[in-house]
Amino acid sequence: MPEPYGIQTSPQIDQISTALSKALPDLHDIPKTAQGYGYKYAALDSVLPIIRKACAKHGLFMLQTPCTGADEIGVATMVTHSSGQWISTSFSVKYESLRNMNGYQSAGSAITYLRRYAALSVFSISGGDNDAAGIEKKEKKEILKTPKKILGPLTRSAGEGAKTLATAFNQLTKEEQAAITPADKAKLKAIARAIH
Repeated sequence: MPEPYGIQTSPQIDQISTALSKALPDLHDIPKTAQGYGYKYAALDSVLPIIRKACAKHGLFMLQTPCTGADEIGVATMVTHSSGQWISTSFSVKYESLRNMNGYQSAGSAITYLRRYAALSVFSISGGDNDAAGIEKKEKKEILKTPKKILGPLTRSAGEGAKTLATAFNQLTKEEQAAITPADKAKLKAIARAIH
């Protein structure tokens, strides 16, 4: 059984490393097609066939088993090669029962989640990461704002006309100029144009 964390290997890994390297072109990123509660993710049943096909072609095999600890649930993942060489890893998370699920269903959901991410990680495949533990996550778009210490003086300058605005803008550092959002630039120009 692998150690609790990190990667363990057989004494030699030259052949398994070569096989993994040759398998990389067959291991493409998995599209997020499964629908969660407000998010999409790459389901385990989409991940495993791609990995199995690449493994079979290059003499590799992936084995995954659940593992538990005090208040934790985890997955051990081992990739073996026809030469007998192997690489294994395991990780666990704190076990939490999910809403509207009994303990067994919550454990099954956690194991499926961990298996998917362990498999994706071991083979360096992307499959999305916005479905952590079945909890809804909505991506928040970062709202760009021009810093007030830049916008305030520029707005006052724009109120004095286009020439004053241009002078104030040119006195800013390149970083300060880059921090002004396109929307704020348009507003400043409109203010300056309105001054006769």
